[in-house]
Amino acid sequence: MRMRVWLFVAIVVLFPWRSVCQNTDQAKIQDAQVSAVLEAIQDEIYDYGYQDSFWGFETAVPNGPQASFNIYVRPTRVPTNGCHNCLEGVVIYKYLPFGELFRPFVIDSNRGITLIGSPQYGFSWNKPASPTIYMADEDVIKDKQRWLKVPFSIDLSPSVASCREAAARQKVRVGFSKWEQTHKAVNK
Repeated sequence: MRMRVWLFVAIVVLFPWRSVCQNTDQAKIQDAQVSAVLEAIQDEIYDYGYQDSFWGFETAVPNGPQASFNIYVRPTRVPTNGCHNCLEGVVIYKYLPFGELFRPFVIDSNRGITLIGSPQYGFSWNKPASPTIYMADEDVIKDKQRWLKVPFSIDLSPSVASCREAAARQKVRVGFSKWEQTHKAVNK
C-alpha cells in the first residue's frame, strides 16, 4: 500500500514537471516568419547567383523577367534541441540547379531565420536538407497538400543593389557571403 502511495505521489508531482521541461508542443508558424523564410531563400539564391538557373519559370512582368513558383511551408514549428530560443520548420521548394528540396530551417529569436544546409556543400540524400527525389512520392504529395502553399518569385536579373542587400543579410545569417567574396576579388 505504501509503495502505491509513493508511486502515485511521484507520478502526480513529476509528470507535470517533465512535460514542462520537455516541451514538444507544435506552434503555428506566423506570417512574419513565413515572409522571413521566403526572404532567406531569395537572399541565398541571389548570393550564390543561381537566379539564372530559374529561366524555365520565367514570367513577364513590368519590372523585368521574374521566375514564379510555389513554396510549401510546414504550418507548424517545433522546438529544436540545443537552442533555448529556437524553433524549427520545414519548406519544400524548387532550388535550381539542385532540384526540389525538402529543407529544414531554424527560427532563432536572436538571429532570425537560418536555412539548414548550404549550396556550397550541396544537398544529398543523407543530409537533413535533401532533394525530394530521395523521398517517397506519397509523402511529398501529402506534405504539399497539407502545408501552406505560398507564392514565391525572384528577379531573374536583380540589380547590383538587390544582390548587395541580399549578400549583407546572408552574411548576417550564416557568417559568409559568396557574392561579397566574389565581388571583393573582382574589385581588387
